[in-house]
Parts: sequence; structure tokens; C-alpha cells
Amino acid sequence: MLKAQAALEEVSDALAELVHLRELALGSELRSLPDLRGLAGLSTLQLAGRLGEPLFDRLPASLAELHGHGSHCMALVRVPPAIGRFSRLRVLELPFEPITELAAELREVPLERLVLSSTRLADTPTYAHLPGSLQVLELADVGMTRCPPRIAELVELRELVLSANRLSGIPEAVRSLPRLTKLRAGDMRG
Repeated sequence: MLKAQAALEEVSDALAELVHLRELALGSELRSLPDLRGLAGLSTLQLAGRLGEPLFDRLPASLAELHGHGSHCMALVRVPPAIGRFSRLRVLELPFEPITELAAELREVPLERLVLSSTRLADTPTYAHLPGSLQVLELADVGMTRCPPRIAELVELRELVLSANRLSGIPEAVRSLPRLTKLRAGDMRG
């Protein structure tokens, strides 16, 4: 495990030589990251910095968890098509990113937890790409004015967060979820 959460801007290419690394947490101001695809044992990664979409091409497909670090954005305007490379990814947390769309490839990723709160997804039609394996979905404060139809199809969903959106009540799609045990929908501004 390596945690270096200082205000790092760059990380040496030597990081890619730590082949036994399982967990990695890096900085809040990263501007670049070495190619980490060779770290086949890396399962948990926590990052922050202006890394953008190319980041997804530099990460090992073995990742089980990818966390954006707090309110420090990675400069993502969408969940990119490269997300489809991650056949083991169970947790994806990208709050506070300026994301406006989700790639179709996201639907094939076996995610159990997806956090996209405080993004700019609003009423994007790309909600249709949410994976059916989701058990936890956080979409607080995304500017949503209507519940996406795809929510009703997420039959494994146990926890849903829709707080701080502009919904006028609990949508029918949410009421029909068979396994939902936790719903946070406070502070609706609809």
C-alpha cells in the first residue's frame, strides 16, 4: 500500500515498478501519472489532479475500486469509453467532476457502487448506460429534473441517493425497486 496525499504534481515513472502494490492513493494536484498498466495486482486506486480521460488508458484492468479524492477533480467531462476495459471494477467514485455524459461501455462494467454526486449530469439520456449490477447509486445534486427510466431496471439497487435535485417527489421508477432498503431524497427543489 502506498499513500502519498501531499500536494504532488508529478510522480516518477519508478512507481510503475512497484509490482506488488495493491492499494495506491496519490495527491491532490497531479498533472501526470506514469503508465500503471503493468501493476496487475493493483486493486484500489485513489487519485486527484488534472489527469483527464487519458488516465483510463494508463490504469491496470485489474482495478476493483477507483476513487476520485474528495472535491479535487480529475478533470473528467465524461466517463470515457475506456471504462469498458475494467472487467473487475466494482466501485467507481467520481464526485465533483464536471461530468455531463456516461459512455455506453459503462453498462458492461460489473459495478456495485457508483458515486456521481455533484456532477453535471442533469437529465442526460446517457443514464441508459448505468450497469444493471449496481447496488448503490449516488446522484445527489446533479441538476436532475426527472428520474431516468433506467432506474426502474436496476433491480439489484439497495441504496439510492437523489438528494438536492429538482424532482417533485419520489418517482414511480424508485417505488418499484424490489431490493431498495435505503433512499436519500431530501432537499428536493422541484
